[in-house]
Amino acid sequence: MKESWREMAANSSEKKPISPEWLCHCLGKAIDENTIVLGEAVTNRMSLYRQVERTIPGTFFLSGGSSLGWGLGAALGARLASPDKTVVSLVGDGSFIFGCPTAAIWAASVFHAPFLCIILNNQRYNAPSLSPSPSAGADNVSRKTELRVGIDIKPSPDYAAIARACFAYGQTVTDPADVLPAIKTALEQVRTGTPAVLDVKIES
Repeated sequence: MKESWREMAANSSEKKPISPEWLCHCLGKAIDENTIVLGEAVTNRMSLYRQVERTIPGTFFLSGGSSLGWGLGAALGARLASPDKTVVSLVGDGSFIFGCPTAAIWAASVFHAPFLCIILNNQRYNAPSLSPSPSAGADNVSRKTELRVGIDIKPSPDYAAIARACFAYGQTVTDPADVLPAIKTALEQVRTGTPAVLDVKIES
């Protein structure tokens, strides 16, 4: 089963937009067994489960609540509680927005609790998009704007710029060949005391 998961990642290593399987596979290769991973990837959580193996208790946490916004604050708290550990939070772009990123990343910078946030950016609130019925009253507006009102986040805010405004490292990743180098660079930033945000453009 694990071999089939590795093959799944390898087969998607050149896909554009970037495959969540490939992104999570690269993360799994870049971190060590003691890294604390927090997951709020929502509709892409299965990629996280398959590709990022955790074997040590206390190194893998998931949001237990029903609303978005847990991942950034949880990463800040995990780093404050475990200052000797590397902390990585995977969030969807909707989760990032709901997580009060300016406050969370600024606090991580100012209070010396750096962590890496990887955004799986599919430019939408993907879970509601799976609903068979549109939001009430939004159908006509959606047709006029060619956007699904309340679902699409297009064009995306510049999440990397938000990070830099909060004294953190920020990078946008669009090429699958750049995923592993970008993760390694961001982790090095975290290890030297700077929070980091990677905005990874993934397939919808």
